[in-house]
Amino acid sequence: MNTNQPEPGRTAHDDDPLVPIPIPALIALLIRREDDKGAALTEDEVLDVRNKALCMMMPLSDQRALARSRGYRDIDPDYVWQEWCVYKSGQDPFTLAEDLTDDGRSNSGSAEL
Repeated sequence: MNTNQPEPGRTAHDDDPLVPIPIPALIALLIRREDDKGAALTEDEVLDVRNKALCMMMPLSDQRALARSRGYRDIDPDYVWQEWCVYKSGQDPFTLAEDLTDDGRSNSGSAEL
């Protein structure tokens, strides 16, 4: 009988790791901080925004669903400075195509965020 319950000693998300999700999206926080400052953010300021962002833990599969519902994936907190620089250069690797890779990144080309 299948009751959709995890096996003893396992959680429902053992093969769906938890990941931190900034709420609101990290890219939105960075844009707001730069608008408030009226000048480009420094690396230290970008790291400060990331470090002070409120996060919730979410299964990776839910992170992908959140990205799909937003229409874009957020900046990866582990690569916040690098991805912020990419965004500021006019590239947009954040807008989603119809499918995502396993790490939640888009397979698509550029588009406006």
